[in-house]
Amino acid sequence: MVEKPQFDIAVVGAGMGGLTTACLIARTGRSVVLLERAPQAGGVSRPLVHEGMRFDLGPTFLSGLQPGEPVGMLCQRLGLEIRATPCEPPFQVALPQHRLSLFTTPQAWAREIRRECPGEEAAWGAFWAELDALEAEGTRIRQSLPPLPPRGWRDRLRLWRRVGSGGGRLRHAMRTPFHATVDRHGFGAIGRRVLEACLWFLALRTLEECSTLEAMRALQPLRRGAMSLAGGTGALVDALLARFQRDGGQLRLGTIVDHLLVERGSVHGVVTAEQERIRTRAVVTDTPPTGLTPGLLPERRGFLRRAGTLGGPWQAEIGTQMLALGLPGAEVPSALSGHCFVVRRPAQEARDENLCIVRLSPLPTDGAADGLRVLTVSRFLGGEARGREGDPSGELFAALDELIPGVRERAVSPQLLGPAALAELWGRPAGAVRYTPESRDWLGRRGMAHEAGWPGLFVVGDWTFPGRLIADVVEGATEVADTVIGTL
Repeated sequence: MVEKPQFDIAVVGAGMGGLTTACLIARTGRSVVLLERAPQAGGVSRPLVHEGMRFDLGPTFLSGLQPGEPVGMLCQRLGLEIRATPCEPPFQVALPQHRLSLFTTPQAWAREIRRECPGEEAAWGAFWAELDALEAEGTRIRQSLPPLPPRGWRDRLRLWRRVGSGGGRLRHAMRTPFHATVDRHGFGAIGRRVLEACLWFLALRTLEECSTLEAMRALQPLRRGAMSLAGGTGALVDALLARFQRDGGQLRLGTIVDHLLVERGSVHGVVTAEQERIRTRAVVTDTPPTGLTPGLLPERRGFLRRAGTLGGPWQAEIGTQMLALGLPGAEVPSALSGHCFVVRRPAQEARDENLCIVRLSPLPTDGAADGLRVLTVSRFLGGEARGREGDPSGELFAALDELIPGVRERAVSPQLLGPAALAELWGRPAGAVRYTPESRDWLGRRGMAHEAGWPGLFVVGDWTFPGRLIADVVEGATEVADTVIGTL
């Protein structure tokens, strides 16, 4: 006798991907249990509260809130009202002798280029025009594209035919490394560093690792701008949690899933660390690839090992170092943007230790008392640098000092957060997963197919998008939720 499922769906991991999927499925009346190992939901989108100050440590670039865009459509489907304010400019790039504000309006952007690097004005104009044309053509054919990445020769043939339509512009962009496009437009050293900094922040990719089409998808949100939420990204997490529970969803915090319940080659639930068996009709996981692959799934045996794949185009997770602090509002330059990329050594590529990301709270009253503004300065480290010991606060303060001279003496309650502290806070090994150059063939649309090689198992989060933006995660999770709903 087959045991009756306790829930229709179990979602493992209550990050933004898991929350989105759980909310959309629960909205249809299905029974959903959401399991999270951390003491709070939200994953990297959950803020840190320290001495009365709220720090948004994870993804803080929020786009896609307009009608028809991923986050806007999610809020509409769930009936959520989110108060958001446009950030202008959304980004700045600071080099030792130059400071460019990346405004969303063409006129303001052109003024910045003429002031800081007048010799590159033509290059920027032609570059944005090319990306606009690629986006327009991609939008036109997107509805007829097969799932990405293509899973077999039929999907590859269909993709080739569709991408090749309209003169083959998309196909050419897919095959052209982004650095070749940058060189063709004649960018100088300043423009190249700006593009490197933006692409590393948005996708943890270099100019050499991206195709032109993938870079277009990553960079275009810059031009549409960013929004700041009253209450930060945690406000979106709280709104999703409230909707999920109102729709009958069950949330279990502090619950570690030990492995998936696999019977006759299909996933039928989960088993917790306390050996509780939770039977379901399907499982969705919002866990990093390196968390799912070696831990939750059993190893395939015999010829079945070749039947499905859990490999992917990801490298080892990226380490994150972060310094959080408060600063009297009067000490913060009025020209400082909400996101500023500081390139310490302009002769070197803007990535890893050479790129620090400074994030500033939008309002003096936003989570801080006595008129304080809260800031974080962080950097992503890969390879050998990821496990390096030592105190990086001096280097992080030095990057911030490029924007606010003497900031160390005026900082309020500085707190250094290394990879271990962030992993404990977020409930996952690291804040980001870096994709390898091979994913350029996938157009930057999704990291993996919705299924992970096992019937009854679906994946979201890092698996469904190589980008790090909330809008990307929401879009991938929405597609997974709709796929799951269609199968039940």
